[in-house]
Amino acid sequence: MNLFKSILAPALIVCLSASVSYPQARGDIPLIPLENLKSGDLESSPDLKKGFETWRKAIDAGDEAGSFSESNRMLEVINKLGTRNLFILSDMCMAVGKASLAGNNLQGAYLAAKHATFFAPDDPAAHFFLARAIFEKNKTDIKGVGVALASGIKAMARDRFHRDRFISAAALLFSRGALLTFAIVFAALFALNFKAVIANMVESFPALNEGKWKYAAGFMLILIPLAAGGWQLFIIALPLFIWPTLRLGEKFVVSVFALLAFSAPYATDYIAKGATLAGADTYRALYLLSGNTWDYETKMSLERELAANPDDKVVAFALGLLNKLSKNKEASVKAFDAVLAADPEDVRTLVNKGNAYYIAREYDNAAAMYRKAMEAQPQSVEAYFNLSVTMNEMLLTKDSEAEYNKALAIDPELTRKYVAMTKEQDHDKRIVDFPITAHDLEAYSRSIEMKTGEVSTFTWNAWMGSTSMKTYKGIALGLILLLAFSQILWMKKISNYVCGSCGAVFHPAIRLAGEAPHCNQCVAAQISKAGVSSAKKDKKKKEIREYKEGASRLAGILDRMAPGVGRLYAHDSVSGLLFTFITCTLVVYGAVNLAADFMSAQPASALQYHALYLVLAALYWALMNTALKKDFY
Repeated sequence: MNLFKSILAPALIVCLSASVSYPQARGDIPLIPLENLKSGDLESSPDLKKGFETWRKAIDAGDEAGSFSESNRMLEVINKLGTRNLFILSDMCMAVGKASLAGNNLQGAYLAAKHATFFAPDDPAAHFFLARAIFEKNKTDIKGVGVALASGIKAMARDRFHRDRFISAAALLFSRGALLTFAIVFAALFALNFKAVIANMVESFPALNEGKWKYAAGFMLILIPLAAGGWQLFIIALPLFIWPTLRLGEKFVVSVFALLAFSAPYATDYIAKGATLAGADTYRALYLLSGNTWDYETKMSLERELAANPDDKVVAFALGLLNKLSKNKEASVKAFDAVLAADPEDVRTLVNKGNAYYIAREYDNAAAMYRKAMEAQPQSVEAYFNLSVTMNEMLLTKDSEAEYNKALAIDPELTRKYVAMTKEQDHDKRIVDFPITAHDLEAYSRSIEMKTGEVSTFTWNAWMGSTSMKTYKGIALGLILLLAFSQILWMKKISNYVCGSCGAVFHPAIRLAGEAPHCNQCVAAQISKAGVSSAKKDKKKKEIREYKEGASRLAGILDRMAPGVGRLYAHDSVSGLLFTFITCTLVVYGAVNLAADFMSAQPASALQYHALYLVLAALYWALMNTALKKDFY
């Protein structure tokens, strides 16, 4: 539990609420000052605008009761608009919270974060920010942080849009961290084993086994993949050169990297998907509407798309549905008429247009639309059901019952489902809409998939040149098979090793068992053996001691500077890999995100947003140099 409090809980908050941002169409919020999130975005809803201004004053004054009272009034307005989320209000709340954190008003930040989750329960960012606010307020409230994180993860898991973009951002950060880890790991392994690697490689040239050309010939052999296939093939081939000299733990580390190398094309696809979704405003708008939720950016996205493509029936239908939900009858009818102009017998549009009239309490017009839908599709349960509800509002009870019976006769199960959905609802929710369906999203999904493929190919080519993904997968798979073959080969053949005691290269008569191979001289120095003088033993023992002391000092220095690297150098492979990856991920995040924010925003603002990261990075380095420090002997 102490380890969780000191490392894991803060790390989760960094990873989920800070280090990975998924840029949404409504804009990245991390560094947007509150004044830039103008309440003018709420001009079409004066009640919300006034409510937010009152709510903010209550937060600034520390009036918890007043802020919750005003938030409840805003929630009533949101519910009347027919949406579960209003992301612009959530963004504003988080902006208020970040301003409160900067001013050390921790209670205000917590209240703002709490309200952000009220106004957008489906937004993972709101829950992750709440976890951060709880942690800043009370670092011992592990349960509160955990619940908020779990809610954010749950919201992200059920929302494909957020989930895919989070995976994309995580894949990008993971790939960069893994690449840096790869470079450091192989630098450490080569530093430990390069003499044995060279000796193994030049064995096929007996004349070069000794003398000044030995290392030159070895390096030339290593560079063959670089000349044959470029740096990509060279990097993939690196494990093959050092595999024969590695210990069991080191072979495990190399195997992990071989699998990562094989997964690189898939990581590129996910990274490309995130880049594509970042600009998929129309798809995001339709996706939100398919889940019966929307925000003001959704409306603007659809309006922009319809202006660019006036003949897009799906966008016009979606805009009509959105305006119906926001009770804007004129805009809703106009959008539905655009669809009907191309297809006068579109049943979905006729029914939803009737619903727009129903909400405006123009029952005669609503009934006329439902009857047109019946003429176009006599088996439309929705048209009969809504007409029944409308006639009931017109106090035409017998006619209402007759229409209901017609719907019941067409599809009893669906009709009863609609009754259950609308039972005890307010006036505007007693009718059923035709929603945005998976079929409506299909064409946009295909477009995104095509765009993702293009971005993925472009990204891959930028890094890998002319080596296609298919070719690379074949090479990476070949690497894994060659490693397996090499393991079998080198278990049966004699190989050069680096002595674990003195660091010398030796060529034993047999393969020595155990994790650390030792040369015959070191073995002889440690045991009684006839024919070996005490002077030779003492000299070898001194050599062993000096080598181990020097290696220990170097490992300690490396591990203090870059936690994990010293462990790798000291043959502590698995834990060394873990800590090196954590170190590299923190370094990559700081080098990319922190540097970018410093250039794109005010330094003070960037420091405020990244304060938690900086504190956690400092805490990580401090723990690795104190409580988790390892002495190498």
